[in-house]
Amino acid sequence: MKIDDRSQPIPLNAYKTLANKHKGLNQGFKQAVQNGSRDKVELSQYSRTVQQAAETLKGLPEIRQDLVDQVKAAVDTGNYQVDPEKTAAAILKESFENESVMRRIDLIA
Repeated sequence: MKIDDRSQPIPLNAYKTLANKHKGLNQGFKQAVQNGSRDKVELSQYSRTVQQAAETLKGLPEIRQDLVDQVKAAVDTGNYQVDPEKTAAAILKESFENESVMRRIDLIA
């Protein structure tokens, strides 16, 4: 392809318009920064509650060593007994609670 003075001019109007728009946005941003205005974010009550719960969980130990030691000692001595009905009930209860929470936060229909 031969390029010379007689070739079609490139349409730069769209580019120039976009560039001018961005200049205006940048000027507005610079003025806002100079005037000290800042963006503001407000959290909902639900998000604040979730955040507080997360902070509380961070403060708790990941492993409750006292309970681990009790169970370990019971297993070692042969005194540890599992009640299958209580275990099944606890599993079902937790499952229903998880499903309820997930419905509230729209993770499942």
